[in-house]
Amino acid sequence: MNTLKKLRDETGMTQEAVAEKLEVSVSTLQGWERTERIPKESLHDLLDVYGVDQKTRDKTVLQIFGERREEADEAAVDNFPYFLFEDWPAIIDKVKHTVLTEEEMEIFGYTVYLAKVNKKNDSPCMWPMDYSFIREYGGSFAVQQKIRHIKSIIGNYEEKNESYYHQNNDPFVDIIYQYGVENPDKGFSFMQMPVEFITDNLIRIPDISKDYDISGLYQLCKAVEKPIHVGTTDKSYLDEEDLPEEICDIIQDGSNRWRSDNKPEYTLNLSAIEKKCIELYKQESDKEDYLQLKEQYMSDRKAYEAHPNLYDHEPKFEFKYDYWVKLTDLGREYIKWYEK
Repeated sequence: MNTLKKLRDETGMTQEAVAEKLEVSVSTLQGWERTERIPKESLHDLLDVYGVDQKTRDKTVLQIFGERREEADEAAVDNFPYFLFEDWPAIIDKVKHTVLTEEEMEIFGYTVYLAKVNKKNDSPCMWPMDYSFIREYGGSFAVQQKIRHIKSIIGNYEEKNESYYHQNNDPFVDIIYQYGVENPDKGFSFMQMPVEFITDNLIRIPDISKDYDISGLYQLCKAVEKPIHVGTTDKSYLDEEDLPEEICDIIQDGSNRWRSDNKPEYTLNLSAIEKKCIELYKQESDKEDYLQLKEQYMSDRKAYEAHPNLYDHEPKFEFKYDYWVKLTDLGREYIKWYEK
């Protein structure tokens, strides 16, 4: 039998009588008994109503919150790619604190629900909160303090700003709210969300800028999982039709096409995060005719350095390179993280 229901049955009290004493709805009490998910303050109030002794109180608190903690520890899997942000500890700290407890999710869900319902019905933007709800979570000032804390994590979700509600057609608040709808009686932890959720929504966390956007990083890394040959010292391949679109978007030839001695000048246009995963790599040409010319140059150079007075000029040679866009070790690690 459920622990809370058993305690109530032992007192002989009805659900209606207990709910009235606690100033909560009968459905709230039924939810507590059914799931044993109850705010700690409310649990102590409930045990006061039942008049239990200290031994029973301690046993009940340990049983409910101890088991819940074990369940959470077993289920919690930290999915965040910390290795990618080692140079930006503030991002890691921000993500670690993007957490809402079960209780905070309940308060958040209730207040957003009121705002959304009234917004849809063209009523005042916020109904007064039912006091039984406020009382259930510690009283007026305690609830206000908790709402401030929630806003500090996910932003001011009560703003009357239309652009905020329609930001990117899918604002962070709406995403967390939908998570709550699909996962009632659960807290929210950004770092424990699925990989796809983390990549898509990292920059939606307040105060994290677009410089740290990783929503398209996996696709970019996959495009260069096998190194892409983008040109040579003399010829750029950037206009070739078979180059992946992702590559054409990030690499540029900055040379001056109007100069007679024009040579390609390759540069990558990447964010700080992308630079961690992708690099421009040059490798000396291995073409046979080039290697023969180089061998002759090295021989001439050696002779010149041994007897410079015998020559009217110093041997010259232009080294030739092939240019590639390739993954770094961190880029390969990122692909493994995403695909795990």
